[in-house]
Amino acid sequence: MDIAVVDDEKAIREHICGLVEEQLPESRIEAYAADAELLASGKRFDIVFLDIQMEGMNGIEAARGLRERREDTVLVFITGIRDYVFDAFDLYGS
Repeated sequence: MDIAVVDDEKAIREHICGLVEEQLPESRIEAYAADAELLASGKRFDIVFLDIQMEGMNGIEAARGLRERREDTVLVFITGIRDYVFDAFDLYGS
């Protein structure tokens, strides 16, 4: 399984990668510090963990970019800000 973790905070990125490795030790994990890096890679992932609030492009915009490429990637949004939770659900309404 190919998994991407995108978060601008290194400690959080590393923590999530560690949790994924514990649960899915045979998976291939790539970590990115920015959503733009993920999209620029052109790689397809089975699961993408996306930080919603980051400088530049945010996780919601990156998710739209993935959906425009018609990828059936499972998206898991990461945020500590309650207001962004419902923005993630709006992505699936369009």
